[in-house]
Amino acid sequence: EGGAVAVVVGSVLAVWLDNALYFVSGQASRKAGNLARHTHCVITVAAADALERNDLKELGRLMAEAHASYRNDFEGSCKEADLLVQLANQLPGLIGARLTGGGFGGCTVNLVSSTHAATFATSIQEAYKRQTGIDADVYLCRAAAGARAL
Repeated sequence: EGGAVAVVVGSVLAVWLDNALYFVSGQASRKAGNLARHTHCVITVAAADALERNDLKELGRLMAEAHASYRNDFEGSCKEADLLVQLANQLPGLIGARLTGGGFGGCTVNLVSSTHAATFATSIQEAYKRQTGIDADVYLCRAAAGARAL
């Protein structure tokens, strides 16, 4: 039998049993859910800080942590998205990979150095097809400054 650990920090309760986070019913469930959401927000802020410092290694680590949070804490990933992230992590030029959007399957975002982007796109598409028989759509794009006040 594995061990169990319950941690209360302020008004947040996390219950770990056999190396997994469990959400329990009632008030404790809401508190455990708040912990998962808080963790995801902390990752997002840390990723923004890493971008400002141009720390791409840390950004990649945080993207992996965010994907693990979607998969484990929210149970919002799926085997196809997990496979895409796994395949991406094996390819040259990857900075970071994770599920994107609302979760529950769909898309991954892969930050890749521009010198590897075209080869990366072809390689991940081919590897995914070999393992699943599914043709994945891959879109190459560049980051932009985004919306701003003029």
